[in-house]
Amino acid sequence: MLCCLYRSIPGIYPLPRPEGLSTVEVLQLLRGSSDDVQVLTSIPQGMKNNMYCILDNGTNYNRHVKSQNSAYDNDCGVWSSSKNRSAIYPYAVDDDGNMTRVFWIASQNAYCHKRKVDSKRIYMPVDPQPAGNTVICVK
Repeated sequence: MLCCLYRSIPGIYPLPRPEGLSTVEVLQLLRGSSDDVQVLTSIPQGMKNNMYCILDNGTNYNRHVKSQNSAYDNDCGVWSSSKNRSAIYPYAVDDDGNMTRVFWIASQNAYCHKRKVDSKRIYMPVDPQPAGNTVICVK
């Protein structure tokens, strides 16, 4: 019943499966046409089990520029903690718009693919290296 309730609220969408959206799916939503989804200025009140929405983060970007913490009006309160930090995950985007997870390895001064060899992680430089304007960083 809850799922049906939130389907009727514009900008609230059911997750496609229990584990949610993949990073690539999220990036496709964010890079897609704004005609396909509604962008909200705040998170609607109430329970939102297995639902998602897309928020305009402009206000928090401005707060970040001023060295202030992000502020999200959310009933769980987890985003208001100054201890919450996010890692940065780069993705290389090819000419067809496909995204591949890459890793910046400073010691090699290169974007790399992660491989496992004999149960050890190794990073192999991407060849050719992606141009800076073709790498999207997700935080």
